[in-house]
Amino acid sequence: MGANRLIGAQKQLGLGVMKHALAIGIGVATLAALPAFAADIPVHIPTKAPVMVAPVSNWSGCYIGANAGATWGRSDTTWTGITESPTGFAAGAATVIPAAANARFGNTGFLGGGQIGCNYQNGSLVLGVEADAQYTGLNVTRTAVSLGDTNGGPPTITPGNITENFQSRWLSTARARAGFAAGPLLFYATGGLAVANVKFFDQICAPTAAIPGCATASIGTTRLGWTVGGGIEWMFASNWTAKAEYLYVDLGSAASISQYIPTAGGVNPFTAAFITHNHRFTENIVRVGLNYKFDAGPVVARY
Repeated sequence: MGANRLIGAQKQLGLGVMKHALAIGIGVATLAALPAFAADIPVHIPTKAPVMVAPVSNWSGCYIGANAGATWGRSDTTWTGITESPTGFAAGAATVIPAAANARFGNTGFLGGGQIGCNYQNGSLVLGVEADAQYTGLNVTRTAVSLGDTNGGPPTITPGNITENFQSRWLSTARARAGFAAGPLLFYATGGLAVANVKFFDQICAPTAAIPGCATASIGTTRLGWTVGGGIEWMFASNWTAKAEYLYVDLGSAASISQYIPTAGGVNPFTAAFITHNHRFTENIVRVGLNYKFDAGPVVARY
């Protein structure tokens, strides 16, 4: 009995040792297999998002272009300084002559020319300068008849035939521009100096007067004034833009003086028969233009 118990204890001891050895072996095998298993698992390495590139219109640079449109020229005309005296005009002339002569008149003419300028862009803000030279086909004539002893006026004066004319053949401006860029569109305001050649002609003739005659004055002058306006410009290609623009031009006032001279000539008894002819000249311009921009290429914005 004692021997049998000893043999049984030895068997149990052997089984326990074998179990522990087997567990250790399995653990070692598992640890050895882990690197190979991990190599088969896909690894997600974080990457940086791709840079998005979007073209942005570049308004910086210089340009040259041409334009065409229409101009509406207007003259505000007043006749003053009319003296009623034995050596001047007859009684009532200082009232009826200005009543017929004073007027605002104008007409529309063709406009065409060219421009040159430069812009600087900072973000959405665009600043620039531009100069242009234009042909302006303005030639306007107005006629009127003053009241007199035969057409409802005072009996002391005969009717006068009045002719007024103004012409303007060219206009040039030098302006600053400031605008807001929205992609390929530029919305801008502009203003600066304006200069134009203007001619005025004024005449009144009294063919039925006791001493027929005329008072005639003309003046051709280069007027310096100012202009203000605005427009919209579209960059439809990297170095081409198209625009539509409005300008108001004020060229100030000019005056000339006429004297009544008998048609027959000889000694003039009307030494005090003078008239001052005042003109204030303005223009309203609407035009479209096409520009070629020398510094082509878009600005690239990254997101």
